[in-house]
Amino acid sequence: MALLRRHSREVNGSWWLVGPTGNGPTCLQPARTQVILDSMHRFLDLQRSKFKSRAQMVGDGHGRLIYLPGPWWDVIFMMLIGMALIKMGVLSGERSYAFYAWITTICFGIGLSCAFVSAWIPFKGGFTPEALWLGFVFYQPGRLAGLGYCAILIMMVKAGVLRRLTSRLAAVGQTAFTNYILTTVICTTIFEDYGFGL
Repeated sequence: MALLRRHSREVNGSWWLVGPTGNGPTCLQPARTQVILDSMHRFLDLQRSKFKSRAQMVGDGHGRLIYLPGPWWDVIFMMLIGMALIKMGVLSGERSYAFYAWITTICFGIGLSCAFVSAWIPFKGGFTPEALWLGFVFYQPGRLAGLGYCAILIMMVKAGVLRRLTSRLAAVGQTAFTNYILTTVICTTIFEDYGFGL
């Protein structure tokens, strides 16, 4: 109702849209006004229910045993590992090419193998809860593959390979939070009901 009042005015029991419409103000009869209000309320109720269900889903997912004693420990551990790698000069490119080659070999060997197993077990197990849990056990070591990708990128930057591409990636990296939010806005607008609903 408040949204409608911001853009309209009630005159003698009817609603009139306010603002330039090309042909002057347009009259909305009370019955039509109720239809619009009901549609708005249904839309808002749908979004509230979606938000609640997704909040519950995220809370349940991050409250599993793998994240105990709390959902933030996973994030905190990743942050501390990143800080340690920066302190040791790993992420800043201060180590030798041989060091990064070893990091790539070890992390890809463990990480990609575990990532394959974590996908293969649920698939072969028919996606039963037991198969999903067993596959999820291999998820954490599978994340080591990310460090292997980092090592490859660091070697590329050190060698000056694809300098135009890496300089653009560096610029994007400086606006990581903005890109994260923008990706969320764009994708939810394209795929959610309040947007195009594709």
